[in-house]
Amino acid sequence: MTQTPARERADDAAVARGARGARDLGTGGADDGRGADDGRSRATVLVTDLRSDLASAIEGAPRWLSGAAAGVQAALLSLVVVVVPVLAAYVAGSADATGSDVGWLRAAALGTDFWLLAHGVPLGTATGTVTIVPLGVSALAVFCAYASARRSGNPSRAGFAGALGGYVLAVLAVAALALPRGLDGGPSVTRVLVGAGLGALVIGAIGLGAGLAARPDAPRLVAALAPLRRRVPRGLWLGAGGGLATFAGVVGLGGIVVVTWLLAGQAQIAEIVTSLHLDALGGVALAVAELAFVPNLVAWAISWLAGPGFAVGAGSHFATTGVLGTTLPAIPLLGALPSPDSVTPTAAWWPVSIVVLGAAVGLVLRRRLGDVGPAAALGCALAASVVTGLGVMLLVGAAGGAAGPGRMAHVGASGFVAGVAVAVAAALGLVLVLVGGNARLVARVKALVGTGVARVRAR
Repeated sequence: MTQTPARERADDAAVARGARGARDLGTGGADDGRGADDGRSRATVLVTDLRSDLASAIEGAPRWLSGAAAGVQAALLSLVVVVVPVLAAYVAGSADATGSDVGWLRAAALGTDFWLLAHGVPLGTATGTVTIVPLGVSALAVFCAYASARRSGNPSRAGFAGALGGYVLAVLAVAALALPRGLDGGPSVTRVLVGAGLGALVIGAIGLGAGLAARPDAPRLVAALAPLRRRVPRGLWLGAGGGLATFAGVVGLGGIVVVTWLLAGQAQIAEIVTSLHLDALGGVALAVAELAFVPNLVAWAISWLAGPGFAVGAGSHFATTGVLGTTLPAIPLLGALPSPDSVTPTAAWWPVSIVVLGAAVGLVLRRRLGDVGPAAALGCALAASVVTGLGVMLLVGAAGGAAGPGRMAHVGASGFVAGVAVAVAAALGLVLVLVGGNARLVARVKALVGTGVARVRAR
């Protein structure tokens, strides 16, 4: 009968234990040093047996169960990564940390609420409800899910389903435990649990799916997508890939815009930091908290880049055509936002960069498409622009929300408007290259022009 590697290791350990026991019986008169060596040997055998039993149990466990363990591990890992620094900051900055457990609990609750906010769970405060998602913490949760799945996940459908289910249940459990801390007038129980479930589903699907696909024993991504690829027309498939590349390029352009804002607003940022009178620990804590919202600023920059712009408080509007500013909170990161003086005639040309990006992606797609008709080229361009617009719509929509009471209840940009604007700009470049430069269309146009010229000359 064929045995599994884990069972063979268990048998070898049992044989070694029996042989070692026989030697122990035959050498009863050994000295104290030999007895100590035998004790260590027996301990080694016990550890080997335990490892073999654990390996056998893991190999025999259902795939969904091992996947669920990886999903729960991913959720708890990201939670610990967020909560522990908050506790460390509390211990380092509070003189009463050693005399009361209440402060510890409040610090842990603050870190937990911040982690839940990154999963889309609205946060109830004494002054209102906060719904803006710190996308930096969301990205951290995605990475933790990726690392956990790549290390201990099971690359199968059952393993992925179990991992995703375990992750969602873990987030729901943490959200349910946080419910007693809710305030009167805060988010309802249904809103909290629905937000936790949807956020965990999105973050878990991205992180766990990427981690399982990156495992050495996982099937190649091309082979896994082959059945879907055979059912989708080649032009649409290439267009979807081009759309993802265009979306990545748009995010890169948003990052470049944010860097220019930070460089131009150094003086304003330094002035805000000085006015806060922070010590070293407070400065580090504020910097780390601001890093969690840098991806949000990139998303706002994309909306600014496309033309619609964004708002930071009711009554404000930041766009390439003008800035309508109001009094903003004393947060250094907001000091990098464009000022009315930064609006120049050349700033209105920023949306053209998305058109150029679409044209660059169109050049690559045209080489990969080969000799196709104008209709297939147009379908590829439209597919790429739709995928790009959907990506921007989701990113910009997730980056906005309520950041506080009053005017700060309106922060960010409209995901739908920004997505449509980016899709239209990218489509212009894509259609210009893919359709305008289509060989068959160009040949037809030349033939028609030649025929028309010949008829004119004949007359």
